[in-house]
Amino acid sequence: MKGISYLFVFFGFTSSLSTTPHVKTIAAIQGHGHISPHEHEHVTIKGVVTLNRTNGFFVQEEPTDADPKTSHGIYVYVPRHLRTTVYLEDGNQEDFDAWKERDGITVEPGMFVQVHGTVKEFTLWRWSEGSLSLTEIVLDSVEEISASQDDGGCSEDDDWVEWMGTVDGVRIFMSNFNGSETVDRIQDDTRPRIAKKRTSGPNDIKPLRLSDLPTRITFLPNPFFMAPHSVMIPSALPEYNIIPSVRGMDYMESIEGMLITIARPIVTQKPSRNNFWVRDASLPSTSVNKRGGLTLEIEEGSGICDTNPETVKVIGNFKGLNVGDVLEEITGAVTYEYGSYGIVPMPGTWPPQSDSKREKFVPKVVERAAVSVESTYLRSAEPHEFSIAHYNIENCSPLSPPSKFAEIARHVIDGLGAPDLLNLNEVQDDDGPDDTGTVSADKTLGLIVDAIEQHGKVKYRNVYLSPQDHKDGGQPGGNIRNAFLYKSSRVTLAPGTPGDSTTNAKVTGFDDEGYPMLNHNPVRITEPVDAFLRTRKPLLAGFDVTVSLAEDDASGEVEVNKDKELQSIRVYMTSVHLSSKRGSDPMNGSYQPPENGGFTKRRGQAAAVSDVLNTLTPSKINSPSSPGPHKSPNPQQLKPIVVTLGDFNEFHELLVHPFATRTHLTNLIPALLPRTERYSYVYDGNSQEIDHICMSDWAARYVKTGKVVHVNTWWDESETSDHDPMGVVVDVREMVIKEL
Repeated sequence: MKGISYLFVFFGFTSSLSTTPHVKTIAAIQGHGHISPHEHEHVTIKGVVTLNRTNGFFVQEEPTDADPKTSHGIYVYVPRHLRTTVYLEDGNQEDFDAWKERDGITVEPGMFVQVHGTVKEFTLWRWSEGSLSLTEIVLDSVEEISASQDDGGCSEDDDWVEWMGTVDGVRIFMSNFNGSETVDRIQDDTRPRIAKKRTSGPNDIKPLRLSDLPTRITFLPNPFFMAPHSVMIPSALPEYNIIPSVRGMDYMESIEGMLITIARPIVTQKPSRNNFWVRDASLPSTSVNKRGGLTLEIEEGSGICDTNPETVKVIGNFKGLNVGDVLEEITGAVTYEYGSYGIVPMPGTWPPQSDSKREKFVPKVVERAAVSVESTYLRSAEPHEFSIAHYNIENCSPLSPPSKFAEIARHVIDGLGAPDLLNLNEVQDDDGPDDTGTVSADKTLGLIVDAIEQHGKVKYRNVYLSPQDHKDGGQPGGNIRNAFLYKSSRVTLAPGTPGDSTTNAKVTGFDDEGYPMLNHNPVRITEPVDAFLRTRKPLLAGFDVTVSLAEDDASGEVEVNKDKELQSIRVYMTSVHLSSKRGSDPMNGSYQPPENGGFTKRRGQAAAVSDVLNTLTPSKINSPSSPGPHKSPNPQQLKPIVVTLGDFNEFHELLVHPFATRTHLTNLIPALLPRTERYSYVYDGNSQEIDHICMSDWAARYVKTGKVVHVNTWWDESETSDHDPMGVVVDVREMVIKEL
């Protein structure tokens, strides 16, 4: 029907019919890019309502072309004054789910409707920077139409009539009889004849299989993702034609607003922020880990990153789903919000049944994940070994529920095998987020130590230094800090006086055993001041670990240190919790490569730690630049082991590997586990490796095993932390045989 002008009746129109909307197909409105070529235009569309949301509904048309770049679905936003239901907004949480009924627009899935409104590119205001937009129509009015009101597929030479609405009780039509366009005003129920009739309804809409989504999206970042907003991808520009077969987010754009079906969903992230993430297990995927999730991978050297676009967000308020669970088929409409694409699932099947239109979607598990959490447990150290572990316990304070302390204890004893040395991140002060000026964490750590002893009959001591109030970031009032627990039966704190919140760590000389002496023990790394502004300061402490070298082998083939059965070794532990990634661009956003928020600051913090640790490494002990008297280490004494561990908030390839290389350390988890199994955190459906344990290169050779213990990231019922703990076991007997 080219060249035919359509009339548009505005909601509340009372004077003339001179303003005419553009009648468009949904495909034409969506266009070939992320931005509609008809943005800000008044349009009329027709289609089938597929799904309702609280502030609008999705409409889909039958495919009008075979173009893989154009979507045939769109979201219709219903302004507040037109809605039938609105949330009460009195600020009371308990009333949030209450509804207030009133007159307004009502549509149901399966209705064939005509929609009038304005095309808009919508972005949530808090996510506007770096985010893509959702193409939508802001509703003016909507009518349900029947076959007799549908022009079908008439050409411009056919006789046709288009019903445009009602003004002051007068029904308005635009007709084309014998090639002559006229406006009809009909005051009764008489329906004009039409040349063609077609039944349009839900059976004409077929959900797509999520089958052509690229499984790998790669980009070559600037060094360390440093330059902010360095490259805006062309697909963020109106004139750009998307490439669905290459870019994952281009593919999702090409089906934005349409119904899709995920035939065999497998959970890749447990419910978080009211959503969970899945991939289609019936389709190929890259970077699949043993649990069934997807691990974000970055190639060392090149920095090429696979962000796993095949994982898709399912939007809603869900509980009880674990990573690796296989679900029943999910059908829903594609949308974009909070920096990522997702689907709004529909209850039941499509086409909708009359009794299921108002049901709530509930995901159904058909197969629980097969990999047990116990299979990731770290074994306990043998008498001739010692173990080191790390755990970010996420804002732990006396205000945390008792169950949190019980779970931490269980994870330490059962999951980590009661390590000899344990690093803790996010230990809050004694009144948690209550902002009273308190900075001590004696009560917090006391509760943890008591819970561990109650669960496993193992006694630990703690060591930490309090921050200045409001100076170390984190949850306001909580004053989070790093702390160490050490097993009192095998570990002692090396001699020294404790530091304070501001004194910077340095080596002042060497003790009688030839070990570096710190100005304080423990001591914080606080300089340069700008690097650690409003950030957790690293905590450095020296410990003496004593192990038994008694030979277990009755054959006596291996002789170890006959003069003594006990061996002491000095371990310098540095606990880090570097600045967060807050401020990062969305992975599926308009800036590619996305800005890695806080990276420059994290790199500066890592450099400051390197400067201190390089004075502790064995290669520096007898160098002319070392401070104090240059005494030779005791020939019967092992060299000190330097360990840096904690939440680096960064990937191995981008920061930790360069840091470890400069500091003569080895990052242990990448050395011990396959690439897909290196993760302690899950975000946007991607399992990620941001927690690390680094150890002196010479000592790393004697690490016998290491595990990331997946007690939190897999399980929906776990509310202990959003991080998994990890640990390693070191063989001192073999170390003595080969090093002394």
